[in-house]
Amino acid sequence: AEYWGGGMSWINLNEIRELDGRVCLETAASVTAEGVRHSSAVVLPAGTVCFSRTASIGFVTVMGVPMTTSQDFVNWVCGDELNPTYLMHALLRSRQVLRASSSGSTHKTIYVRDAERFAVLHPPRELQNEFARAVAKVAESDALMSSDLSRLDALFASLQHRAFRGEV
Repeated sequence: AEYWGGGMSWINLNEIRELDGRVCLETAASVTAEGVRHSSAVVLPAGTVCFSRTASIGFVTVMGVPMTTSQDFVNWVCGDELNPTYLMHALLRSRQVLRASSSGSTHKTIYVRDAERFAVLHPPRELQNEFARAVAKVAESDALMSSDLSRLDALFASLQHRAFRGEV
């Protein structure tokens, strides 16, 4: 009990599908500093790219704040030459190939040595940053459209209800 429910977010396979392709700002599970000290977990910095390598293979997120993960992930801490959003999308676009490299008869896994062989085109950082800005604009537009669609669905349901009651 002293290892769980602390202030350190802990990404695990239970929520990686929901986080796929997005920045993770918080998780359902958290661990204590004591839990981190008594495990193989490592606190990783914001901007770390997390790629699921077991069970739910190929799902990827970027840490928005310092966090830790289960051993089901390969984590990349990007340096000055690599934008985390760019790397996340390179992994997303390579998902099929990466999944095909998994092995195991009962439980498919991408082993760390195989993940370390992953190579990505490396354009200048400014082009990567431009790509990340474009991704952010698309995500913002998508969120607005989803919100508008929800409002339109609610309006349609209301009109349909009124029509069936003979009010329209």
